[in-house]
Amino acid sequence: MRCCKPSLNSVDKMKRLIFTLFLSLTLPLAVSLADKLDLSSLLQPLEPSDLQLETEGESGLIESQEPRQPQQQDILITEQAALEALLRAGKLSIADEDTLEITIKSGWKPFSVPVELDWELYVVDRFAPDNRGRWSPMLILEVDGDVAKRWRLRCDVDLYRTVYMTTQRLGRGETPMRPGIRPVICNIYDERIPPIPVTENLQNYEMVRTVSVGQFLTWEDISPRRAVRKGEHVDVVLEKGELSISMRAMCMQDGVINETIRLKNPRTRSEFAGVVTAPGRVTVLD
Repeated sequence: MRCCKPSLNSVDKMKRLIFTLFLSLTLPLAVSLADKLDLSSLLQPLEPSDLQLETEGESGLIESQEPRQPQQQDILITEQAALEALLRAGKLSIADEDTLEITIKSGWKPFSVPVELDWELYVVDRFAPDNRGRWSPMLILEVDGDVAKRWRLRCDVDLYRTVYMTTQRLGRGETPMRPGIRPVICNIYDERIPPIPVTENLQNYEMVRTVSVGQFLTWEDISPRRAVRKGEHVDVVLEKGELSISMRAMCMQDGVINETIRLKNPRTRSEFAGVVTAPGRVTVLD
């Protein structure tokens, strides 16, 4: 049997025949499916329970997962929160000009508090470091009004304060005033004896011992200036009601203003007491 290659027109006719046959088979099926579809069901939103998350796994396949429920979060009471509570307590006992630094040396482990609960962190001990700046306060955590945790902490304290330092040698009896002194900042817990802060007016003080240049000035170096001295003759005023009598008497001891001292009447040699009210002046109240 002899075969021949079909012409171009025969191929086109064959394609049309195949396409017509395909439509005749699929069109009735598509119409029957369309009759069964409910348009309202297609437009209805999906229920949350029907939602599924699709994620790509390590194998590259699409995996179906249920939505995760949000986990309840906790607040962590950190070392920073403890330091803030310690600083609040400390600043209540120092001057506004001072700078306070605290380091917790005993270690700190964070403590969890549910986020919906009210909590408060506070110090129960007063701010009282020793002379080396060591402080061991009790820290309390209250949650919804109840004590949830207690800590006994070991802390190192640095307290930076502006104090007086000598700029020249100051001898006994001198007044500690400029240019003999100047203000400097130091950590008072680095010093064996706390220096005198510049907030103190030293005009009515005098040196009780010699201090060399470049030394911090302490309360052991000065005392209130003596308004009267032992052996000095001063004016004595005796006040009784509206009556005032003046006389001279000899001081039996040194005295500063508002201090009661002993005096002697040089004529009668009798002793009596009076209050120093000004340099070289003593008042006796009857």
